[in-house]
Amino acid sequence: MPLLHSFSINSQYKAHFLQNIWSNMGIVIAYLEHFLRFWISYVNAHLFVIHRKYLFFNRFFQESENSWVIQSVMLFISLILGFLSQVISFAIQYRQNLDGLRRIT
Repeated sequence: MPLLHSFSINSQYKAHFLQNIWSNMGIVIAYLEHFLRFWISYVNAHLFVIHRKYLFFNRFFQESENSWVIQSVMLFISLILGFLSQVISFAIQYRQNLDGLRRIT
């Protein structure tokens, strides 16, 4: 009996440890998403300045040619991070609901 009791305690600690990992990953992904949104706005503002400053020197920075590609890539990365943060928050809520149901039954 004591061995079985210690096994159930260890499994409870493992479950709490995994839940903490899931919640910390959700927080990290949310911070990454906010940082990427800030970076998108920062780069967009500076692309306009670079476009105005170096228009006559370098055709790479012309807004009509390449800035929409950079915006599209950053938006795609932001959408992926947003989707991952939603999936992780859903998994955390699902896990908490399962823990609540186990305590009731």
